[in-house]
Amino acid sequence: MSHDPVPTRPRPVRLAVVGAALASLLAACGLVATFVPPIEVGDPMGIDGAEVRGELGSERLAPAAVSYLGARFPLAFDDMLSRDDLRGFSIASFTTPVVLDPRVRVEGPDGTTEGDYPDTVTVTGLWMNVSIEDDDHGPVTFGGSATDWNVAFDKESCDADGCTYRATVGPDSPVQVRATDPDDLRTLVDILAIDDGNTPNRGHLDVEIRVDAEPAVHGFTATFRLATDGSRVRLGG
Repeated sequence: MSHDPVPTRPRPVRLAVVGAALASLLAACGLVATFVPPIEVGDPMGIDGAEVRGELGSERLAPAAVSYLGARFPLAFDDMLSRDDLRGFSIASFTTPVVLDPRVRVEGPDGTTEGDYPDTVTVTGLWMNVSIEDDDHGPVTFGGSATDWNVAFDKESCDADGCTYRATVGPDSPVQVRATDPDDLRTLVDILAIDDGNTPNRGHLDVEIRVDAEPAVHGFTATFRLATDGSRVRLGG
């Protein structure tokens, strides 16, 4: 009588070899990096709490109720990224989510009365653009925008100089100020990395805010503040 051969267990060494090969393949494909959580790097550009103040103006093709505010801020900050944190991987993205503080101050030109201020000002768009460099690298430019916001700021209180407005509900999603281009990201690492010593970083942040109000607030001065919970670096392959 013949018997089927008894199956034998695979040798552990073979499993180890297969496992090592699989890990190498996953790393080569960049899949391992997808399981590494984003690296929190704080607020290196100083966006949180930055004040956006300027005169609200109109644009020729915009509706009469729509006003725009634009501002540019200088940036200056130290290196903050350790190459050891990258674990041998490249960077897939550098992202900073940004919203607006829930309070905004609006001040009218001379002769404005409380009745001239609208009951509500609504932010319907936010555009941001960042450019940074150091003595040896850059500049690198990246940004983000939200063109479908509908964030209503209701009049809260007024004094002789103007009115304070408050939003009780924020936007559905923040503006994602994000760099994803591989060449830009490599340069960004060179700018932000802590190598032999700190190299001062500099640049600027451009912000534009679109406001809808009735009556219109052309010629009024508005003060917004930016808010973020910090920047994040996501690793790539």
